[in-house]
Amino acid sequence: MTVKKFTPGPWVAMPTKTMQTQGEVDTFGVGFIDETKSAYPFWLAKLHPLNDTELDREQVEANARLMASAPGMFWALEECLKVLTPHKDDDGPGTHAYYAAKVAIDKAKGEI
Repeated sequence: MTVKKFTPGPWVAMPTKTMQTQGEVDTFGVGFIDETKSAYPFWLAKLHPLNDTELDREQVEANARLMASAPGMFWALEECLKVLTPHKDDDGPGTHAYYAAKVAIDKAKGEI
């Protein structure tokens, strides 16, 4: 399978508004800022609350922050693999950590 390159980080998560048929709706966006082109984010995703409750809005914001942290976590897992590779067959904690990180990276690359 061909690996697709994702938009390089860092990504940001921030409140935004979206126009819908019922008017302006509070959403939370995940994007990146290319200061050579604009001071405003280029949106990768906008998350909408399913219900207009405080809990739902908090969950949408938390999901956006998790998504925005993906490039940094991807890099961190790749760094962990470098350290864990010598321990991948030790049948100890390093083995389990290695394979957990490898599965997460492969999933992000679309290989599984």
